[in-house]
Formats: sequence, C-alpha cells, structure tokens
Amino acid sequence: MTLNAGRSCADTVSWAKQSVLCWLWLAATTNLAVFAMHSRRGHAGFTNLLGKEAPGSVCSDRWGVYAQVDVSRRPLCWAHLKRDFQKHKELGGAARNTGNAGLRTVHSMFKAWTARKEKRIDRPTLQPQLEPACMALGRTKNCGGLAKGC
Repeated sequence: MTLNAGRSCADTVSWAKQSVLCWLWLAATTNLAVFAMHSRRGHAGFTNLLGKEAPGSVCSDRWGVYAQVDVSRRPLCWAHLKRDFQKHKELGGAARNTGNAGLRTVHSMFKAWTARKEKRIDRPTLQPQLEPACMALGRTKNCGGLAKGC
C-alpha cells in the first residue's frame, strides 16, 4: 500500500498493546487510511509509516518529528491550531487577546471550509475566502494545504 497521493495528514497517539506502551501512527488521504503500530514515537515511527522521504505534502501538528518534511510541504493542522488558541485564551492576560484573535481567524476558516464541503461554494470561491485567515496567521505559503484536501 502506498500514500503517493500527493498529500496526506499524519498523526500519532499512545496505545497500550498487551499492557506495553506503543504508538499508533496514522496517515490518511481522501481515499486511504494507513495505521501502523510502532514501539517508537519519534523519527523511527514516522519513517516506518511514510518512509525516509514522505511523499507529497504532509498535514500535521507542530511536533518536532514532522520537521523532517520540508516546511513548504507541511501545512499545519487547523484543529491543532484551534486548540492552541483556546489554550492561549484560557491563560488570560496578553495571551488572551492572541487566543481570541486566533479563534476568530480559525472560525472564519472553518466556516468557509464547511461551505465548500457542503457544496454551497466552489473551489475558486473558497480560496479568496481562506486568504484573510491565512494572512492573519502569516501562513500564506502553506495555507492552501487545507484547501487542497487536508
């Protein structure tokens, strides 16, 4: 099985296998999901899943192991960004303002993306709606990862 679809999303979670801590790795495209159990959470587990040279773009969180994929091919997961902004909001003080602004940006992006998934807008209409959210986060180069299926 291969994930040579040009883009995939990857994540990992701890998993107990016969009372031994393992890591469940996932890589998914629009047509295929691959799961792999591995004893390591780091580079070895990632390489076991996607190979030494992960094909195409890999949408992920900001965990260090994903840094082996060039940033130009590694759009960030918006759900993880939303959680991060929520944490900032809950910290209070100056972080609260950053969190609130980030949550507004994420909300506008999810609203546009939902309209696309529900076929209320087409792809050419979606991209301009995503651009303000991408600009607000300073991610104009990699923001299209979501618009392309992640």
